[in-house]
Amino acid sequence: MFNQDAYNQIKTEIPNQVKIIAVTKTKSIEDIKQAIKAGIKIIGENYVRREKNRRSSC
Repeated sequence: MFNQDAYNQIKTEIPNQVKIIAVTKTKSIEDIKQAIKAGIKIIGENYVRREKNRRSSC
């Protein structure tokens, strides 16, 4: 589950030039969609094949 409250809190605590990278290692497609909807723009994945499959689903 994507934690919107934690994301909002982190954004207030870091300088604007610092970027947040979401790592989707064990997250579902729905969790990833929630993160994107919340404003996450940089997403990392360990496995290229998995990333390609997830990208086409989001």
